[in-house]
Amino acid sequence: MFRTFTTPTANAYQIEESYRPKNAPFSVKNDITNQGVAGATILVLQIIAGALLYFAAPVAVIMLIVAGLSMVIFGAESDKVDAAKKHIMWSVAGLLIIILSYTIVRIIITFSLSAGTPAEEPVEIEAPAAPAEKEKTPEEMAEEAEAAKEEAEDSLKEADETLENTQEKVEETTKDLQEAQKTLTEATKELQAAQEEFAAAKAAGEDPSDAAEKAKEAQEKLDDAVETNNKAVDTKSKAIKDLIEAEKAQKKAAQKVEDTTDFAQDAEMNVMETEEKATIDEAKAEVAKTQKAEEKAQAAKNKAEEAYEKAYYELENAEAQDYEEAKQNFAKATNNVEQAEKDLEESKKAVDKSKANLGEEQNN
Repeated sequence: MFRTFTTPTANAYQIEESYRPKNAPFSVKNDITNQGVAGATILVLQIIAGALLYFAAPVAVIMLIVAGLSMVIFGAESDKVDAAKKHIMWSVAGLLIIILSYTIVRIIITFSLSAGTPAEEPVEIEAPAAPAEKEKTPEEMAEEAEAAKEEAEDSLKEADETLENTQEKVEETTKDLQEAQKTLTEATKELQAAQEEFAAAKAAGEDPSDAAEKAKEAQEKLDDAVETNNKAVDTKSKAIKDLIEAEKAQKKAAQKVEDTTDFAQDAEMNVMETEEKATIDEAKAEVAKTQKAEEKAQAAKNKAEEAYEKAYYELENAEAQDYEEAKQNFAKATNNVEQAEKDLEESKKAVDKSKANLGEEQNN
């Protein structure tokens, strides 16, 4: 009976939006009216709190102002001043109670709702299983390997071009440095000659102003030559550093080409194994193996030729004290090139032989 009475009452006396604080911890319509007796009690407390906030608070402020005016007006009458002080004290106390009423009501509501609402058990949701990754076919792997190989070859081509450009730059800076050193030597000689002329003129009692002017010009020329020589040295040093970096990049690119080539060949061999019979597969694998050996032999030859060119360059530009060592390095590089050519020839023969075996297997 009581439950039937309180629920409609709660629905009928909802707190208006103007009386409801903006930071209310719940919705009155959805939460309080579903709590039965507790909902009706909470509703009454909310109405009281709202009335205190919006009606009693202004009254307390007005009383506070009136009491303050009384103290000012009746300052000579002690009885009325004491009464005004009591009014101020009780007005302040009432205002504090009004302000704290909302906090008190909010605490009561929070505990009432938490006590009357059963806690919901957490629902465990199983994460969907990740879809199995589709296994790539040998053809797809071969295509990816070939694409990686082409990309590596393009990078190697760029690295070769950069290396060639830096080598040319080193040669240019070497020539510039030689010219600067030549100019420096000439300027030094001119300065010495001017100084000797100045000393001779002074010793002979002649006017040395012309000789002094020549010496001054020679000194300026020498200073310019020194500055030019220093710049040439710095430029060459930077070019050599760039050359070293370019060589590292070229080697790295060549290694990447070799790795991707191996990967591409392995992928191609895998395709061959899935398409041909065992004997044909073995023959093709042998061909691929010999071709790889040929490529490696070609790469070794190229590397040996690069070492040969470098040794030749060092031999031409070697100082007297380093000439014998450069000569030995050049001879060693020459032998390496000859050996690499022999290895390449042997690998080509192996390729021809493996191809012949493959033809025989296919014919059989």
